[in-house]
Amino acid sequence: MSYIFGGPADASALMRQLMGIPTIAGSKYTGPNMYELRQIVELGRAYRGATPWTVFSGMDEECYFASLFGASGNIGSTLNYIPGVYREIHIARAAGDAARGTELQLAANELTRILFAYGFMGAMKHVIGMLGFDYGQPRLPGRPFAKERAAALEAELRAADFERLAAL
Repeated sequence: MSYIFGGPADASALMRQLMGIPTIAGSKYTGPNMYELRQIVELGRAYRGATPWTVFSGMDEECYFASLFGASGNIGSTLNYIPGVYREIHIARAAGDAARGTELQLAANELTRILFAYGFMGAMKHVIGMLGFDYGQPRLPGRPFAKERAAALEAELRAADFERLAAL
């Protein structure tokens, strides 16, 4: 499995080079370029035929859209606290329910927006703590979550329907 973080490198060219490794099983593509993601999916189909490699999307904010372009699944930080939302996104995609898939993606993205406003990694660890799992503070160089901001964060999450989304 390779990990591809979208950026200045040509991810599909990299995967073409990796195709020479007989044990390559797929990749995690973390980038916003759906065209490039699709090129990697297609390379796997051409290379493996009936058993193409697995391509995971690494940008939670694009899970639904990446699934439309052939991603097998997704791997990302927000799955730690709203895994059911992503399960439901994949169910909606399989059922052809674009409205539901988009609705869920936008709801997940709103939670992500809120966490970024409070310092994503520290806020995410606080949210996981709200669910009963103490993950402590982020490792350096990540910044710790300021506990005095907890009430404001929790209020914004409630307004964004966090409890319902976390319970899916």
